[in-house]
Amino acid sequence: MNRMFYLLLVSILFFSFCADAALIRGGGKGTESSSEAQNFYRIADTYIDALGVKPGFSATDRETLVNGNISLFAVPTDCYVDVTIMPPDFENDPCYYQFYQNELLQFEGYMAMYFENAPLMDLVWTLSGGGYSQSFSGTNEERKAFLDTTMPILAAGEYQISLMVTFYAGTGYKFYTDPTVHSDNLNCGELTPGDQSSFSCSYNWGAAESLSFSSNLEKVVILAGDKPLGIPLPATAALLMLGGGLLRWRIRKQQ
Repeated sequence: MNRMFYLLLVSILFFSFCADAALIRGGGKGTESSSEAQNFYRIADTYIDALGVKPGFSATDRETLVNGNISLFAVPTDCYVDVTIMPPDFENDPCYYQFYQNELLQFEGYMAMYFENAPLMDLVWTLSGGGYSQSFSGTNEERKAFLDTTMPILAAGEYQISLMVTFYAGTGYKFYTDPTVHSDNLNCGELTPGDQSSFSCSYNWGAAESLSFSSNLEKVVILAGDKPLGIPLPATAALLMLGGGLLRWRIRKQQ
């Protein structure tokens, strides 16, 4: 009888851990940072003159992108590490996604560049590989990006997922890019030609009505067949408690 209880407990533990996670975590991909960077601003048109951005401007959003850093992730950020702080024998062992053919596709990304005051943004995930390519509209919770959708008809095999985000500045605003994170790229001249009293200097930054950022391609593995049935964790805990109680009752009865 005791043997039956032990088999019950072992079976519960086995089925609770047999299910494959959607994200398979590895040691992480490497990125190497730099001392060079560029700034991105969202600025109202009222701070713009004929020479550029007025020095006394105020931005609704400001983001800094260090050269070599990643602006957008199609996996959680802990799947990447800074190789400048890793030992020389660091191994590139990235995360990847894995699904059975009957599962939902569930992806999570992160926006290192995020303009929270931009009135509109497009968040597009693209799954591709083996001659297949399809884009999906995603959602976000602040900087985190998500995709939760039904599985398309896909053959088992290896695919790639990528993420692109486009921010729109909105009416009366534009995005400006300072490519060197320095305040010395000034454009000086007369705001009114021929009027020396209108001489002024403004920042000569590139302007755009929208900004787009793309992630690296990340691996997606589609496994053949249906996902094996597993016991949800709450049910597992309940069964463990039940099995433990029955086992204690059996031991007491034998004493």
